[in-house]
Amino acid sequence: MTSETNASPTVLRNELKVLGALVVMLLVVEGVLQLGESRLSIDIQHMKSFGQIAQQLQSQDEAASLAAERQSASTVQSASQILFLGNSMTRYGLDQESFVRECSLTTGITPEVIALHPDNSRISEWYYLYRNFVAEQNRAPDILVVGFAMNQLCDAPSKTPDRIARYYGVGIDDLDTLSSEDLSNVEGWSDFACSRYSATYATRQRVERRVLSALIPSYKESSNLINNQSAPKELQGENVELTYRRLQDFLEMSSEGGTEVVLVALPTQDGYDLDSGLVDVCRGKVTLIDARIIPGVSPDMIPDGLHLTPEGAARYSTFLADWLPVQQLMARHDRQLLNNGNAVRVASEGERAAQ
Repeated sequence: MTSETNASPTVLRNELKVLGALVVMLLVVEGVLQLGESRLSIDIQHMKSFGQIAQQLQSQDEAASLAAERQSASTVQSASQILFLGNSMTRYGLDQESFVRECSLTTGITPEVIALHPDNSRISEWYYLYRNFVAEQNRAPDILVVGFAMNQLCDAPSKTPDRIARYYGVGIDDLDTLSSEDLSNVEGWSDFACSRYSATYATRQRVERRVLSALIPSYKESSNLINNQSAPKELQGENVELTYRRLQDFLEMSSEGGTEVVLVALPTQDGYDLDSGLVDVCRGKVTLIDARIIPGVSPDMIPDGLHLTPEGAARYSTFLADWLPVQQLMARHDRQLLNNGNAVRVASEGERAAQ
């Protein structure tokens, strides 16, 4: 009896030592990941740079002032600012040098190109990205080009709420949208909260992929393809009715700053149909460019089914520059700002400052 009693404190002390060691180890891992999170992948590095990249965008006042200058000169030949928004298909598909060169040759306008393209993202992520880093910061590119494929613009909860929590700048004003669109249960909110404050939790899948990629040949490429091609469970099955409520909110939000929105259906190896509901949403509101089939882009230039090779990217970017109506979009953009009175107000302030 006495020996058992004496053993109990010893066992408890040993268990506490083990728990303490685990806590210390977790804190060390958390500290290492907090410091070196960006090194886990190019995509994480890109997402952590959202704010820095968005700072390159002109403010709404700057956009209005430039619109007034162009109007007074009766030309749209001055540089325009184009933001490309998408996922890894945009990252691999946009050859900025080819696009700018062709745009300059065909329109006389040499645009400033800025790109945001987090992997495995769709409208459910792009909404928060644009809202928190562009719209709410009073920034407004002249033209916004959104590249998409298949069902990436229709309503569905985010497949990556952990990334939204950590990288997309969400705050209290996003809670209503999160609760109604993306997080429907306690488990979802728990994952969201843990990812918000813990790099270890938020990057657990990335670490797992790094380990498996080192052990299994072509694991990374296969995993990326599955992530991009797999639809949210709400969109799986036959006769699923597609809705575009979030896209409509996104278009309304972006247009408030005078930005002209262009949706581009990107090429894939197997092809896909454009939903008639999407066409109806676009009609009379935004420009929709069908780039699903591009002359000179063969299936072997999309080797994994989704992502263009450098040669394919150059041809796609040249095609887009030829078909993107930059001059018309810029003229409409400037008229809208002038009609709203913003450009006149900013120009007048500038004249008073000069005096």
